Amino acid sequence: MNAGTRYGLFVSIPLLVLLILAPQPLGASAAFALIAAQLAVGAAIVWRRTGLKYATASMVTGAAGCALAAYLFASGVDLWALSPASTAALLLLVGSPVLFVVEERANPEKWRAWREFMASKSVADVLRGRHIPHLR
Repeated sequence: MNAGTRYGLFVSIPLLVLLILAPQPLGASAAFALIAAQLAVGAAIVWRRTGLKYATASMVTGAAGCALAAYLFASGVDLWALSPASTAALLLLVGSPVLFVVEERANPEKWRAWREFMASKSVADVLRGRHIPHLR
């Protein structure tokens, strides 16, 4: 299991606690706000170090979707009600991983270099943002 997967499992535990055990809708709003902040910081790092436009757009799209979802949960709107705002949040959240797939196809050399660089990294490296190589 690579560091990215272990990091995802590590981070998912407190987020699940916020989503399940914290008073709702505040817990869900806090969880989505934390993910949005993390994705926004990650997007800045990815762009600065790699210049991969689809990967950066993926993280920005995910951050926007999570921020909108956090707002909707905080305001008491049902995300599954398919209002225009909740539809926009869902489209942003679904579109984010799609852009990563596009990036893998658009820049296979840089993507391979990133994957190889990531193979030797630990969860601590991922927490500190040191798992993203300088590919520019």
